Amino acid sequence: MDKKESLLSLDIHFLARELQQLVGMRIKKVSQIGKEGFVFRIYVRQKGNFDLFDGEGKLFLTEYKLQAIEPSGFCMLLRKLLYNKIIESIKQHSFDRILEISTASHVLIIELLEPFNIVICSKDMAIVMPLKTLRFRDRTIERGIKYEYPPRQTNPLETQVEDLVRQLGVSDRKLVAFLALLGFGQAYSKEICFRAGLEEGLISKLLKREEAEKLLSAIKDISSAAEPRLYENFPSPIELRHLSQSSISLASFSQACDEYFIPLMFSGNPEKEEKETAGRKIENIKKAREKKKEELEKNADRCRGKGEAIYSHHETVRSIMETLVSKRKQNVSWQDIKNMVKQSDTAEAHAIKEIRENEGIVILKLGDMEVELDITKSIEENASGYFEMAKKSKRKLEGLEKSKDIAEKKFSREKRKEPGKIPAKKQKWFEKFRWFTTSDGFLVIGGRSADDNETIFKKHIEKGDLVFHADIQGASLVVLKIEGRKLTEISMKEAAEFAAAGSKAWQASLGAVDVYCVKSDQISKSPPSGTFLPKGSFMVTGQKIWFRDMEMKTSIGVKIDRQKGLAAVVYGPPYAAKKHSDYFLTIMPGEIPAPDLAKEIKKSILMKARPEDKPAIEAVSIDDIVKGIPSGQGKIFQGF
Repeated sequence: MDKKESLLSLDIHFLARELQQLVGMRIKKVSQIGKEGFVFRIYVRQKGNFDLFDGEGKLFLTEYKLQAIEPSGFCMLLRKLLYNKIIESIKQHSFDRILEISTASHVLIIELLEPFNIVICSKDMAIVMPLKTLRFRDRTIERGIKYEYPPRQTNPLETQVEDLVRQLGVSDRKLVAFLALLGFGQAYSKEICFRAGLEEGLISKLLKREEAEKLLSAIKDISSAAEPRLYENFPSPIELRHLSQSSISLASFSQACDEYFIPLMFSGNPEKEEKETAGRKIENIKKAREKKKEELEKNADRCRGKGEAIYSHHETVRSIMETLVSKRKQNVSWQDIKNMVKQSDTAEAHAIKEIRENEGIVILKLGDMEVELDITKSIEENASGYFEMAKKSKRKLEGLEKSKDIAEKKFSREKRKEPGKIPAKKQKWFEKFRWFTTSDGFLVIGGRSADDNETIFKKHIEKGDLVFHADIQGASLVVLKIEGRKLTEISMKEAAEFAAAGSKAWQASLGAVDVYCVKSDQISKSPPSGTFLPKGSFMVTGQKIWFRDMEMKTSIGVKIDRQKGLAAVVYGPPYAAKKHSDYFLTIMPGEIPAPDLAKEIKKSILMKARPEDKPAIEAVSIDDIVKGIPSGQGKIFQGF
């Protein structure tokens, strides 16, 4: 599978769904990342800032801290027009590689098809300013005129079986190529064929109606449910079942893109090119030159070969060209000519692979080469054109060699500079608190202090959430984030265990403590008249759900990213930690100080680990382990 360089139409289909969480939220900032990259910072209530990255044909939410540069005039205009504006809608245009973000006053159009572009328009779609002024045969993108979309293509996600049968019936292409032209690209086209149980190499027009129905069903299948995966060189919003290679399942397609593209694009910060060593620059120049040299040599040989093929098959070419010109002079339609070619059993008819009447082109199979010929030109003119293209490539090769010494001398004079580092990831909004993910995937947060409890109460409790609190003075305010999902008993129990471990009961070395749970609308900061609530405290009304005798245990583990050779620390109740870790152990109240206990934990995990995982675990910071030890002390539990 080829390395993914930019997003495809199916990617944007799923991405537009994921970005719906930003609708109704405010754009707070626009930053410039490199020459043509931008980050749109959007504030999401209760969750904090989300950064939407756009650049080089990529668009996704990023968790990396990307280094901004001096904003261009276009960036400044975006800031002026979009600052503090509420996003009204985010949608994909048809099944094209175009995403639209609308506010009350403007529409931001992000074109992810080459050449990549961003266009800011008024609500009536008049172009206020494009990042690039572009002129195509069928449309123009420039300031002051009405924005026009690229020529509309069929949306395969809305196609009915009759339409699909009709489209297949007029295509001579292989099935996988037919699907790729619909906007799916090679990888997703192969997946559609696999799910439909059809051979990729089938000729499209030979498909029967029942096979077209299977094809349409597979298209609907891959476009419905998201299953974000990160393969070795391909982030995908769906599972690619036709591949045998392993993949990593992720929470969102944005996360898959973020983990794949950002390290590739910014192996240093956006100013990486200025910080590379002179030796690295020279090496990169050499590699680029060798690649260009190889391309030019291949092109010269290919063009020369086509010119020679025309002359070596002169009689066949002459007969075909004269027949085509003669039939057209007799007013025979191109469709009739194509039908004659299909029905004829002559060598000349077999040599004709395709007729592109709108372009005045006929493609012939001459020996082992396919050669494009201009019907309006003579045989000699066509051959000369190929020989001239071969000479042009040769001249470029000579110029490439002359530039070699100049470039190397220029960069060898530069001083050596320390290379940049991969951008650091931003801290997620909940990472400032105590937190874990339940066995069933629910987020649970808890305060580390009275100030944290106050912040969680004011900013991070939403309707439908459940609030947990240990029945002891000096306990963490714990919130189980429901986010519209169906609640499970195991998640409630794990949240209660988390609340118990985060209370003063741990520091007091109690064996267990009771924990209660209430709905978010049962707590308030309004005490009875004449009383006062200290910081971090709150009032509870109504019936409580009790979890009795919650044991004082919590677990710490590591999750290994074997593709990157990295290990992340995981915290939480034992079963949740087991679910989300490759290796873990459980701790209980004790008197070993957190730094010393963290070293013991790391040593114990290393003893369990496979040899290939040990380097990643060795790199884990002791400070990261300390964060998971309640009340700054404890000991290793010898059971589960």
